[in-house]
Amino acid sequence: MTISVQGVPEAPLLTWARPEAIVYGTVLTASELNPTANVPGNFIFDPSAGQVLPAGSHQLLLATFVPADIANFAMATITNFIDVEKAPLVITAENKRKVYGQNNPPLSASYTGFVNGETKADLDTAVSLNTTATASSAVGSYPIIASNAADANYSISFVEGLLVVERNAEIQSITLDFDGQARILFTGFSGRLYRVEGSNDLVTWGTLGTVQADTTGIGEFVDARSGSENLSARFYRFAWP
Repeated sequence: MTISVQGVPEAPLLTWARPEAIVYGTVLTASELNPTANVPGNFIFDPSAGQVLPAGSHQLLLATFVPADIANFAMATITNFIDVEKAPLVITAENKRKVYGQNNPPLSASYTGFVNGETKADLDTAVSLNTTATASSAVGSYPIIASNAADANYSISFVEGLLVVERNAEIQSITLDFDGQARILFTGFSGRLYRVEGSNDLVTWGTLGTVQADTTGIGEFVDARSGSENLSARFYRFAWP
């Protein structure tokens, strides 16, 4: 009579210190997935290394240990938890300029802090951009407010922008030189480059050139008219941009 005795595989001893919190966008690595066993073998992780977890606290990590000596040691599992903090995202309302009397330009924002190749299109709630300035707002500076954007994975902060309403160029005087040149003295915004347009009928306008106001906002444009134009009426206006 033969009697065989088969031993029960021993359970390995597994340990795993809770990993430190990470920020959204950080991939899981051996820094977080680092349990140990008292016998040789390999760990299989869920979620696996290289994955990016969403923001949130107390997220489950599971490790399955496969011993090298499966005859004497059993497979075993161990769990842990990790906190994933929201990534910081800064949304800045971009500065804009316009001339008094014009409609407001389209408002826009820039973003700093997106991770994983994400863009503004990935936000749960898009940013809202508003200003108190209107087409009739006086010359001056008006805040552009960014607000309302939200996302489960980002901690969002906002930076205001400015909409600057500039005064339009105003023609102060037009004088004719002896040779028929028209000298147009104007006032406008300091350093601004203006486009000068001319018309003989107030219907059709053509660009005559450009002129820049000096640091005090004053400038002069000389229209060197040809001989055939010297006696004809001409109207002028300044445009920007």
